Amino acid sequence: LPAVLDYLRSLKLAEAEKSAADKITKNKIALKAGELQQRLVTDAFKNQALTSIKGIGLDRVHFGIERQPGGKGKVLHKVTIEGATTGSPDAVFSESERTAISLVCFLTELTANDDNCGIIFDEPVSSFDHRIRAAVVGLLVGEAKNRQVVIFTHDLVFLRDLCEEADHQQIEITPQNVEALGSVTGIVSRFMPWSGAKVAQRVHHLDKLLADAKAAEAAGNPDDYRKMNREFYSLLRSTWERA
Repeated sequence: LPAVLDYLRSLKLAEAEKSAADKITKNKIALKAGELQQRLVTDAFKNQALTSIKGIGLDRVHFGIERQPGGKGKVLHKVTIEGATTGSPDAVFSESERTAISLVCFLTELTANDDNCGIIFDEPVSSFDHRIRAAVVGLLVGEAKNRQVVIFTHDLVFLRDLCEEADHQQIEITPQNVEALGSVTGIVSRFMPWSGAKVAQRVHHLDKLLADAKAAEAAGNPDDYRKMNREFYSLLRSTWERA
């Protein structure tokens, strides 16, 4: 009898162990993780991205976002065409629409991170019309409230829009001019490009130039004085024309 009872206890213990093991299989954990990611990450990400894309005036762009298997806890997303069973976004959306979607998804992804790392853009609005440009300018300047935003551009109109929006949102900006001279590139000056500077900004630069010319005169340096004189009157004329 003791041997039979021990055997029965062993069977019950084995059954309990098997039941416990079934509850902690990796497959079930992965399925639960996928369910949580879909509900808490993908759906929230998609809703915020769709809201942002409408916020910049692209209501007609019906794009979707699907979760991709990433492995090791990573969540990857793929852009699709909402309601379409065939066709790729590259073949359907225009260049400006693809750029807008990429920009919106990038900014949306930033909201999921706790850090406030800086971000860099290179000509982010080159393919947009004026309506979308204005909305994107608002997004970029608004993001500067949370982190450092560095923007490279050759577009003086875009530069002026950024400056005006920064004034409107009361965000401090630091314009810098990067240029080349002969074979030397990457020359940085902490001044707005002359052709894009406002009259007040030009006058500030002219005041500094005039002070340098007076210092050269006081020091008895005729070469520097004449050089600064010529530059001063040339820039003074262009400032008057701008005014």
